[in-house]
Amino acid sequence: MLVAYLLAAFVAALLFGIAVGRFVRRIDRARDSALRRRRSIYASEAELESESLLEAAGYTIFDRQVAGSITVLVDGAESTFSLRADLIVGDGERNFVAEVKTGERAPSLGHAATRRQLLEYSIAFDVDGVLLVDADAGLISEVAFDV
Repeated sequence: MLVAYLLAAFVAALLFGIAVGRFVRRIDRARDSALRRRRSIYASEAELESESLLEAAGYTIFDRQVAGSITVLVDGAESTFSLRADLIVGDGERNFVAEVKTGERAPSLGHAATRRQLLEYSIAFDVDGVLLVDADAGLISEVAFDV
């Protein structure tokens, strides 16, 4: 009889643990979703503010969230990847892809992902160059790759 009570208590504890685990995962997912929404809203606001910054610096905004693609050859086989640039802008003489970044790491060319993204944009889009816009600092940097 004692074994049956212990087994029942074990099963009850196990089921309780599973229920608590599911509850905690649901809370984590909701928190992560809210964080992603806040980041997305912040990024959208930063892009809008960056447009004013670019216009004040003499650039004209031609297009927003521009779809593009890049094709690479891997062992002779083509692979095409979709891209989306924040802005296409011009200064009267040249046209640029302007990539807006926020935070501590992303606006830095020391951040490998940002550097690779800008290099990819300089190849994929029919522009004269790329601009890195640090929305938090209010800085615009023209980036050129010596390739």
